[in-house]
Amino acid sequence: MFNGARGPLRLDVEMPVTGYFSRQSACHGQTLQLKVSANKGGPVGARILRLRSGDANPAGPGMVFDDVKVLPTFQGVRQNIDIGSYAVLPEVATDGSTTFAVNIQPWLIRPTGAVIAQGSGWCLRLDETGITAQVGEVSVDLPAVLARKYWYRLWLSFDADRQVIGLGCKGIQGPQRPANPTADGYVESDALVTGIKGPTNLAAGLEAGTSEGHFNGRMEHPCLLDSSFDQAPPKNAKVLAFWDTSLGIATQIMTDIGPKAAHGRLVNVPTRALRGSAWRGAHMNWAEAPQDYAAVHFHEDDLYDCGWETSTTIKIEPDWPSGVYLVELTSGEAIDRVPFYVLPPKNSAKRICFLASSFTYQAYANFARRNLDADLRGRMAAWDVPQHNPDDYDIYGFSMYNLHPDGSGHHFSSRLRPVMTMRPGFLTFCDKNGSGIRHFPADTHLLWWLENQGYDFDVVTDEDLDDQGIALIKGYDVLLTGSHPEYHTTGTMDALLDYQKQGGNFCYLGGNGFYWRVERNETLPGMLELRRAEVGMRNWGTEPGESYHQLKPTYGGLWRRAGRAPQQLCGVGFSSQGSFTGSYYRVNEAARIGPASGLLDGIDGPKMGDYGLNGGFAAGFELDRADEELGTSVNAVILASSENHDASFTTVPEDVLSPGVSKTGVEFEKLIRSDIVWYPTYWGGQVFSAGSIFFCGALPVNNGKNEVSRLLDNVLKRMLN
Repeated sequence: MFNGARGPLRLDVEMPVTGYFSRQSACHGQTLQLKVSANKGGPVGARILRLRSGDANPAGPGMVFDDVKVLPTFQGVRQNIDIGSYAVLPEVATDGSTTFAVNIQPWLIRPTGAVIAQGSGWCLRLDETGITAQVGEVSVDLPAVLARKYWYRLWLSFDADRQVIGLGCKGIQGPQRPANPTADGYVESDALVTGIKGPTNLAAGLEAGTSEGHFNGRMEHPCLLDSSFDQAPPKNAKVLAFWDTSLGIATQIMTDIGPKAAHGRLVNVPTRALRGSAWRGAHMNWAEAPQDYAAVHFHEDDLYDCGWETSTTIKIEPDWPSGVYLVELTSGEAIDRVPFYVLPPKNSAKRICFLASSFTYQAYANFARRNLDADLRGRMAAWDVPQHNPDDYDIYGFSMYNLHPDGSGHHFSSRLRPVMTMRPGFLTFCDKNGSGIRHFPADTHLLWWLENQGYDFDVVTDEDLDDQGIALIKGYDVLLTGSHPEYHTTGTMDALLDYQKQGGNFCYLGGNGFYWRVERNETLPGMLELRRAEVGMRNWGTEPGESYHQLKPTYGGLWRRAGRAPQQLCGVGFSSQGSFTGSYYRVNEAARIGPASGLLDGIDGPKMGDYGLNGGFAAGFELDRADEELGTSVNAVILASSENHDASFTTVPEDVLSPGVSKTGVEFEKLIRSDIVWYPTYWGGQVFSAGSIFFCGALPVNNGKNEVSRLLDNVLKRMLN
């Protein structure tokens, strides 16, 4: 039996005080709602800070905040989190003989068992020894040992004439695996019962509004009939309720096509658009044959919206400049700093805009890496940075990089919950050569540098860009990304291309950007969906036939596989990944002459970037290269390329055809590099790309007086002039 990637969730470990916003950004005059939980209650202090630097490394600027406003103290309360997905159904009245039936495919059967369905006075459970039905005080056991990933039909019948219940199971023939006949069986109770009504919930039990006993696996087509049977329903059986799970796949609705239209709802976003028992491989897009994709995959650690009550509100005041802000919460000695963004006013006079990679921050939200060892804890304590790490806390859910306990990947990530990884100073690694930070805090290297160099700028987020499109950014002369803009929707990709088409200047200052496609829809605000299809650097991959998103039926996976390789947008794309280490760049002396002349002024060469606050170098961890075959402009000038990376670096799998043979025909070792490129666009703008996640970490070194800083300064001055 598969034991899962993790043990049972630890739901009794909570942060002393924490919170999240209903929205993560707002304009002047708008209000944000802050949801806070203080697990011991008591007064909670709050103040607003403007974040200027979120890296505690003493080799750099350190943690830098500006005091903005002290908020009124409020009374804290502990707010509950109901983690795990399930379905809630209206109770359907019955009269006489009745059968509840459902198709299930277990992916993880814990010794403690799981609830298949629950109704008023009855429950159907599954454990390692078989299936149990409990109706009032009467129980019946079917010793059918179910196997992982096999489909079964389960039913619970009430015979009104004899006043007994019957419990049955039968394997379903599937395309991947044959039916499992060893689980087939039917048993009846010895004692008398008075009947059963329709189910009220599926895949978990409910106790005082909180779910428990979660089922990890897939279900489809629960139904209620007006007859009892031992092997197959009689031909004259009437449907009292039939929740057709092939309908409303993009929604959280359980549609009842029966006579009473007793529609239900899904809680915490179980995964849909998955192969059901009817799938035979004829269709790969669920929208073409939804009847083949009726499965709903429930997990004990799914989490959408914590649903907390609002603790305090924040009105964005007109004198707050656009930027990254925090609400610092204090409860006793405990502190948590919850970020939010102040957006620019319409027709802002500023010429530079920073695009915060909020979709990437969300994809990595609460990534439990299982690397929280004594060294990392020691560094966290020594630098006085957040001590809360996803390795210690299960209650707040996980990232798109984690596996569910049943071995399936997390397709969804929500921002409507506390996100420990999106905090200033959060340490991802115990980096012996640098800070060991990523994503949200790492991007403050760039924000600090812009202020230090005297550049005035606005800040927007991926989510804002997806909502508003090109209108949000069209007025800026220069648009900058941070260190790792990896995840993008069709909307953000289109807006960035449209920005270039209207002559905008674009600076991509990271590595492994514009890589994975994600989707959203209006019914689930704050939620992202990912299907890791085909190839790519990934922690899990989608199952065959399950590569189309649920929220919108677009093909998932790499943007490169959708015909939109990053090289088409910014001249470079993901080429190599290694450990959290790096190397230097070798300057391309030929670039000093020609259209890029002047960009290397003040950089003597031949090397640069043998320093940095992350990994000790400017080129490291994840590297991007230029490639005309993938769309790099023929006008692109390579200003510098990294070299001499250590043995941990390897080429990305999408470049590998077979052992020793790359897709481009180039030797693998030559693909292990970062290229810094610049080029004029066809529409009168310019593009500059750094090609390394570590690039921004080099900017603050020596208070911004270094060659990497000089290069970006040269680029911005050219773009602004």
